[in-house]
Order: sequence, then structure tokens, then C-alpha cells
Amino acid sequence: MMIVKTQIFNILGCLSFLLGLVGVFLPILPTTPFILLASFFFSKGSPRFYKWITNLKYFGEKIKAWDKYGIIDKPSKIIASLTLIIILLNLIFFFSYAYWLKCLFVITFLAVLLFINTRPNSPTHIVKSQQSKHVN
Repeated sequence: MMIVKTQIFNILGCLSFLLGLVGVFLPILPTTPFILLASFFFSKGSPRFYKWITNLKYFGEKIKAWDKYGIIDKPSKIIASLTLIIILLNLIFFFSYAYWLKCLFVITFLAVLLFINTRPNSPTHIVKSQQSKHVN
């Protein structure tokens, strides 16, 4: 049973990684969430692939920072936020979706923007927030 579970995690990791790669070339498909998802699946299914993905030139350090501290650095937040806003504006103004669906897009995108922008920028932000909790 454990072998089947490991294989499922590895298959899901490969699919997530491939979707992340496609997202590099298609602006409507986000790259980072799929790469982070691949990292999660590989951490459960294959230590070798997890080590490989966390040592990638472009994603490795960001994955390690997310895994260890839950950090999203400021440049990544800016890029992600601008991308989400551009996609949302396109969905609202250039596509003829039902009004309720456009409202759902807005709510979902705002929730994602809130999540992204409330993550710490660096480990020092985590330490400072923990220290301020202990002072009060």
C-alpha cells in the first residue's frame, strides 16, 4: 500500500511540475503554485525529486524559503499581484461571463491577493512578529 501511495505522490508531483512549466509560457496558467505543489508531492513521494526541485536555479531558493518559513519575497509578491490584477481585469472587461461569475472571480482573486500579500517577506519578519506577541 505504501508503494502505491508513493507512486501517486510522484505522479501528482510530475503533473504539477509540468503544469508549472506550461505556466512559464502561458500567462493565464500560474507557475509558482504548481511548482510549490510539485515540491509538496515530491516531499511525500520521492526525496530524490524533492532535493532536485529545491535545487533548481530559478525556483529552488523560493521553494526552500516557502517550505521552511512560509515566505514569499517582495519581488514575487509584486509580480504575482500584478499578474492576478491584469488577469482579473481581462476576465471582467473583455469576456462576457455572467455577472455572478464575475463576482466570484473578484472574490476569489481578492482572497488570493490577500493570502499572498499577508505572507512574510523574510525570516526577520517572522522573528519580529513573534517578539511583538511576547511583549504584549
